[in-house]
This record gives sequence, C-alpha cells and structure tokens, in this order.
Amino acid sequence: MDLVQLAFLLEKWVSLGIGLVALALAILSFIAWRRERSRRMAVVTIGYGLFALFGFLVAGEPWITRLGGYAAADVIEHGASVFVLAGLVVFFFALSRD
Repeated sequence: MDLVQLAFLLEKWVSLGIGLVALALAILSFIAWRRERSRRMAVVTIGYGLFALFGFLVAGEPWITRLGGYAAADVIEHGASVFVLAGLVVFFFALSRD
C-alpha cells in the first residue's frame, strides 16, 4: 500500500468517525432540547447535524463515485466543506445569542 492509498483510507475512516460522533452528539442534543425546549439546544442540534452530514458525505465518497461518477463525487466531497462552515456559524449564533 502506497502513501496515497493510506491517506485516502485515513480520510475516509476519520470522516466516518466524525459523522458518527457528530450524529451521537446531535441525538443527545435533540434529547436535551425535547426536555428543556431551549432554542439554543435546537440550534446546537442543527450544528451537530451539519457536522454529521459532512462526515458521512466525505466518508461515502467511494459509493457516490460508483453511483454518479468521479465528477459528481468530487463536487459533493469538496462542496461538503460548506456544511463545516455552516456548522461553525450555527454554533457561533448559539453561543452569542441570549
């Protein structure tokens, strides 16, 4: 296995881990929102959901390639960084609003 293949596998496994951890945190935040009905917890749940979506899209790139081709996979994988930006903005609003 060369370094490029190793880097590809590392990216996919780490992205899957990001997706799973963010999904677990989104579920816990959703449970907290249902208990407290706090608007801030709803915003945090959305933020974690965006991070989970990013992780699953990047980890799923090999399957996206099989379904839609390399061009579609590249657009989706590189465009998924918008979800990280949106997640950070959502967390900023959750922390700065009263």
